[in-house]
Amino acid sequence: SSVGVSKALEIGAAVGCVSTGNMAASLAAYAAKAGIKCVILLHAETPAEKIVPLLIYGAQVISLPKPYPEIYQAGLEISQEYGLYWVHSDAPMRVEGQKTCAYEICEQLGWQVPDKVIIPTSSGGNISAHWKGWKELRQMRLASKLPSMVVVQAEGCCPIVKAFKERKNDVEPLTEVRTIAHSISNPAPPSGRRVLKLLGECGGLAEAVSDEELLQAQKMLAETEGIFAEVAGAASVAALKKLLARGLAKGEETVVCL
Repeated sequence: SSVGVSKALEIGAAVGCVSTGNMAASLAAYAAKAGIKCVILLHAETPAEKIVPLLIYGAQVISLPKPYPEIYQAGLEISQEYGLYWVHSDAPMRVEGQKTCAYEICEQLGWQVPDKVIIPTSSGGNISAHWKGWKELRQMRLASKLPSMVVVQAEGCCPIVKAFKERKNDVEPLTEVRTIAHSISNPAPPSGRRVLKLLGECGGLAEAVSDEELLQAQKMLAETEGIFAEVAGAASVAALKKLLARGLAKGEETVVCL
């Protein structure tokens, strides 16, 4: 969000995004600090606890009772009509910002590359950015190898996982979403094809977890690490448990759960 807002300041534009709540809060906060207008498009059923911070930051919130893909398209049209710098999942400056997570992970591991990086995935932009960061580290010879990237989605909304396991090159949009993990519940991920491609490049994996497994992982994180994550934030831990049980991850491996 900070890179997107910086770009908006550079070109003298307001910012905006479509979000389930988390990206919206980040963008609204940075926009408030920068003193520029922020427009957020949300689904009409977005929980109130995710809307209130946006209003406190001073963002203009537009709630639409439409499927996420239609809201996403509406956002692109609004940005073009009103000259907003739209920080969507594929926005170049958003990707440039998110890729630095790979830099930070590598630095914190003493410039050692983890064997696997597990990322809760919705639109697909985040994991795409991480992969870009890892490839750049390798090109700069700051990383000795590339990690295997792992997509995790909720069973009630897992279009990328479904396409991966069916060995498809494209993601088919879902018509129904049933999960409590709203932050990773995009039924038509715009970066889905790119994610499938990167999984092929890195020998990656894709796994779906149930709502019950999400809640169990959330509870385990709270009780053992003192981290109270939202359910979508616990998805990587839930996926790691499944991968270990199936022998797809090994105890001696270094695994990063985002």
